[in-house]
Amino acid sequence: MAGTTYDKDASGKRTLKPEITFGGLNTGAPQHLQKNYGFHGGVFAYGGKTELLQSMFTPEEVTFQDAMKQKKVNPLPPPHPFTADEREQATLWETPLKDAATQGTLHTWSWSTAPTSGSSRRTADRSRRPGSGRGWGGRTRPACGGEELSHVVVPAEPLGRLSDSWRHCVGTGRLNLALRADYQESLALVQRDVGFRYIRGHGLLSDDMGVLRVSQGETRYSFTYLDQVFDRFLELGVRPFVELGFMPTALASGEDTVFWWKGNITPPRDHGEWAALVRAVVAHLVDRYGLDEVRTWPIEVWNEPNLVNFWKDADQDAYFRLYETTARVIKDVDAGLRVGGPAISPGSDEWWAPFAEFVTARDVPVDFVSRHAYTSGPAQHVPFGTYQTLQPPRSLLEQFEAPRRHLAGTALAGLPVHITEFNTSYRPDNPIHDTAYNAAYLAPVLTGGTDLVDSYSYWTFCDVFEEENVPTSLFHGGFGLLTHRQLPKPTYHLYAFMARMGAHVLARGEDHLVCRDDDGRVTVLAWQPVGGTDEPGAPERHAVRLSVPVPGERAFTRRERVNEHDGNAFAAWRELGRPRSPGRRELEVLRDCARPAVEHRAHAVAGGRVELDLALSRHEVTFVEVLPVRPEEHPGLDDRRLLGGSDDRLVAGRPVPGTA
Repeated sequence: MAGTTYDKDASGKRTLKPEITFGGLNTGAPQHLQKNYGFHGGVFAYGGKTELLQSMFTPEEVTFQDAMKQKKVNPLPPPHPFTADEREQATLWETPLKDAATQGTLHTWSWSTAPTSGSSRRTADRSRRPGSGRGWGGRTRPACGGEELSHVVVPAEPLGRLSDSWRHCVGTGRLNLALRADYQESLALVQRDVGFRYIRGHGLLSDDMGVLRVSQGETRYSFTYLDQVFDRFLELGVRPFVELGFMPTALASGEDTVFWWKGNITPPRDHGEWAALVRAVVAHLVDRYGLDEVRTWPIEVWNEPNLVNFWKDADQDAYFRLYETTARVIKDVDAGLRVGGPAISPGSDEWWAPFAEFVTARDVPVDFVSRHAYTSGPAQHVPFGTYQTLQPPRSLLEQFEAPRRHLAGTALAGLPVHITEFNTSYRPDNPIHDTAYNAAYLAPVLTGGTDLVDSYSYWTFCDVFEEENVPTSLFHGGFGLLTHRQLPKPTYHLYAFMARMGAHVLARGEDHLVCRDDDGRVTVLAWQPVGGTDEPGAPERHAVRLSVPVPGERAFTRRERVNEHDGNAFAAWRELGRPRSPGRRELEVLRDCARPAVEHRAHAVAGGRVELDLALSRHEVTFVEVLPVRPEEHPGLDDRRLLGGSDDRLVAGRPVPGTA
């Protein structure tokens, strides 16, 4: 807000007002950019164009950024791809040397894609060229047309098990929505294809759940809706990640609310009454579901109290008091119950130090810490929609790492870290959520976050969600993996692919994850790397070349593709003219177009390996399954005798005497 929060000179340079502090600027100033002006999600700090972003940097940071811009990238020599004969000869050389290449002992053939123990090894088509450029995460620069000239030899020995942290939790619209048929059908589908372990949403204590009721001066705790919601969650194989909020009107100290359904964001008028409510809810859960079960449910205190949108005046002291009251009551019910917070938004890491100091000084229980992560910039509103800039995908991983970085050396270091909301945009009406780009953008986050935090919860599993009122169109930029009426979006397929990956990680790269099961089945998740708003657009194609270990003599591969055309209901919806309320036939068409494209083929196994040359189109995410083949004989069966038959797959056994 020019003139209110910052000054802008004739050259366009922005300077934060001296009476406002944020992120280390103007320390000691009486006002705070988030607390007093309500910049949602800290977007002024982590989104927008570079010039806007740097206006919030200290002079030292600006100097560092300017120095980095002066660095030059050495040009690549012209690419020299192999001919078919050269590639075959290279494969013959590669097989006996694969162990040495995997160990990194032949520097002219291999280099690591990332400085981690979980990286695969890439082998270049020629010896490694001095000064070859890389993108973030160690990617070679693409050749013309976006083709990749690198080759990954996947190790035969696993690096470890694939963590389940990527599907440990998923977000949902307010809990009252869980009573609807559309919601329950969507959750059943998600659980069938993905299998999330926990689910978290707002509004457990809001008026539309009816937990706190007052009639003629008498107070009653009612669990009519809560029981229905939690019973259904458990029937579908997902446990509650309990978020305590918002404030029941009968207990609120003020009338400030958020969203059209008016979740009250004020502190309790009486902390004793709040403590009684929390005790009643937690004790009921233990009575109904059993202590051993409820001990597995994390209980989070409130949502984004650092924002005026969600907590009156973003009053830190008031939140700390609420947290202490809540945590002590929960532990009084049972010491084995798990409680945590502070569930802060991006751009608010200055809360970590005082939170750690407060709970340590007062010996307040904390079993886990929580934070949210988004990468979108300021909202650019249009009727019934929003557009925003995006930071690169690595920004999400950096946000995942923030709690442990800021809590190092405190009493909270080493606690489990839960990212209880994450996505590209924090807006429920940004069309980015409906796109194939969103899936390709999040692929390295989904695969790369497993070792950083204990969980990272996608916000949200379906579009039955009403923070910005009732959606006016089937596709409207909603957070969900599914639209209303269970149409899968491209990001849904990313999660479904991930759920089918093998148990053991063989290789990780900036454009692939390779896993294997104990029966020899190998799975590959590959994607086209994409950047943020300020980075170059993705080329039309991207190549991933993998040599994967497979037992036996033959293998079968099955590939599924999602991109700007395939497995993309949003693209088909636009081609249909963007119908806001599609009819039955249109929904059937969209459901068909939402299915990933499928292809399959047989491979000969040479030297215990199958070569996969995967050509990916723009914004593609692809899933490949490699199955060892154990042929069975069918004497006399020779399908070459059928009209049109001409290849050796049609012969299934030894010839029978007397047949042609």
